[in-house]
Amino acid sequence: MKTISKLILIAGMTVSMSALAAGTALTKGGSTEITTAACGGADTSLLGSAVKVNLSANVNGAYSCDFATTSIKIATCHETGSRAAKSGTCQVTGQDDDDNDIFNDPTCAAAGDTFEYTDRSAYVASNLGGSVAPASMQGAACTDTAISAHRHFN
Repeated sequence: MKTISKLILIAGMTVSMSALAAGTALTKGGSTEITTAACGGADTSLLGSAVKVNLSANVNGAYSCDFATTSIKIATCHETGSRAAKSGTCQVTGQDDDDNDIFNDPTCAAAGDTFEYTDRSAYVASNLGGSVAPASMQGAACTDTAISAHRHFN
């Protein structure tokens, strides 16, 4: 019986960790209220009060909450966004579990560096990063599924 209980606990933890690696879709062309309960918590340690996010038509977005790092991440993209070649500036958009900076592009080594990309843009931010920054959609079209799976949430 103890073995079965341990397996159930491990399976539950795996599902919970997997859920944290993806964002929760926001309402396109409407309003989404994010609360601590919506983030999976019972107390107000992450959000003292509800946050309302309004997205325009054709804008997809997602958010994620992490109680371990007390962080909230958000990303958005526009369905008809430009696919022209672009140059982006590396900006800190969060921190990992070891307090290392996370940048808006995986090639960034320091804030202020630049990177090139030729597909749609997402815009990403975190309460731990201090910047709203462009990031590549990595060849994906701007959909609820694609923005929810964006590398910003990993």
